Amino acid sequence: MIYHLYNWLQFTAILSDTDEDLVEKINDVKAAIEDDDKDAALNILEELKNKFEGNLESPNFF
Repeated sequence: MIYHLYNWLQFTAILSDTDEDLVEKINDVKAAIEDDDKDAALNILEELKNKFEGNLESPNFF
């Protein structure tokens, strides 16, 4: 049981974004592009890419 709980906690920590969070990040990218802030837009996109590819470090609960 603890094993499954630990896996669930890791899953929710790594993929904790809801649909609203993703829409907010997309709007942030759009706003950065409209403000000609290419670096901010690229940083947000890189963060999203890493999250979907699973390149984030697992949380340490202990």
